[in-house]
This record gives sequence, structure tokens and C-alpha cells, in this order.
Amino acid sequence: MSEPSDRWAAQKTLVYNDRHVGGILLTIFGVVALVMGGIGYLPRERFLLFVFGVQWVVMGGLILKKAEEYRKQPRPAQPAATPPTLSQRGQVVSGLGSHLNFVTLPRDQGPVFPKNCVVCLQPSPGASVEVRERSGLLQRGASLLPVTVPACAACGERLTKDSQTQELLRYVIPIAAIVLSGAVYLRFPDLGRAGGLITFTAVVVPFMLWWYLEPWPIEMRNAGSMFARYQFRNRDYAKAFAEANGAKLTDLWGAAIGA
Repeated sequence: MSEPSDRWAAQKTLVYNDRHVGGILLTIFGVVALVMGGIGYLPRERFLLFVFGVQWVVMGGLILKKAEEYRKQPRPAQPAATPPTLSQRGQVVSGLGSHLNFVTLPRDQGPVFPKNCVVCLQPSPGASVEVRERSGLLQRGASLLPVTVPACAACGERLTKDSQTQELLRYVIPIAAIVLSGAVYLRFPDLGRAGGLITFTAVVVPFMLWWYLEPWPIEMRNAGSMFARYQFRNRDYAKAFAEANGAKLTDLWGAAIGA
């Protein structure tokens, strides 16, 4: 199932705007730091503000330059692929890291998915689900366009609910951690800042580990300014997806699987 023909232009605009705004904001922060350093602080603070200010201005300029270079890139060639259908139930390999089946594609390429439910692998499920980028726990909003993936109605509904739950937790967990660490700091002043920091870490780290280690049937993540990384729990489905898109299947370290 391919994406609309204008996906390349839409994704390109989204990436450019994201990088452009980020570069402008970083430059502004740098200028503010330089101004604050010049209006009177202790020598050490003025030095730190100057160093950070220069660094942010330079980084902001580089980001703006890269954004402009990206905007001028020509449209890449798309692979002429047809959606495959798995002939039998795919393999869910067991063991540590078994769900780490990755396929990396240019982020502006419309992916081609097998004609099976991405969850239960039922052939020709007759329905689909919209999959969005799975952002990190403390990461800002997604910068990848959603994709439409074949999925039977029940599996698609469950996948959507799981996505909404994790999106809510992405905001709730950091806020809860800040509130609890502040409460510990105020209630037990003898512990000092270390008590608050330990509390914050104890709340956030387990959820971050769960966030990254709990596999979904399909995940889509940002892989830099030029690529999108698709992760699949089912290895056979991942292989079919890689073949349909003219890409290779890799593990977490980038080594080819089944080569």
C-alpha cells in the first residue's frame, strides 16, 4: 500500500520547517545569552554565558544552512515495488533483542507494506491503521508524516489505543517526576538536591527503559535529518517490507539480518 504521490513534497516541507524553526530559536537563545553576559554578572558567569552564546549562535547558523541545503535537494527515484503477501504466519524470533528488526528508508520515500495485517499477519485484512512516529519519552513532537499500514480492524484499534496511551505518558511521566522530586527535596531537606535527583531518576528511568525495549508490531522513528527507521516485531514481515522497498534488514547495530 503506497502513500500519496505528494508525500515527498509534504515530508520535505515538514522537515525544512522543523529544522528552520529550530535553527532560528537556537540563534535567538545564543544572542540572548550574549546580551545577558554583557549586562553584568560575575566574571565566571559572564564567561559561561559568552561561551554558550557563541556556541548556540554558531550551531543555529549551521542548522539553518543544513535546512536550506535539504530544501534544495532534488526528488529521489522511488523503487518500483508491489506490495508482497506473506504466504504463512511470520516468525516472531525469541531471545534478547529479537524484536530489533530495522529497515531504514529515506524519510521522504513512501513505504510499501506487505498485504498482511501488521499485527496478526492475516492476509488481505480489508482495513488499515495510521501509524505515527514513536517519539522518545522526553522528545518534542514528531517530524515524520504518518503512514497507512494494512491491519485488521481489531488489531488496528488496539494499536491506536496503545499509541494514545504512550503519547499521554510522554507528558505525564516527566511532570510527575518533577513534582515528586520537588516534594522529596522540600520534605527531606537533609538529602539536598541529591534526594530530588535520585527520585526523578527512579521515576523516569524505568519508563524510559520500557519505552525503548517494549516492542510494538511496527514503530517508526526519526533516524536523522534524511532517514526514517522502521522497526518490526515480526522478522518475516520485516524481511518482506525490506524487499518491497529495495532496502536491507538490519539489527540494532546496523548488521544485515539473513544476509
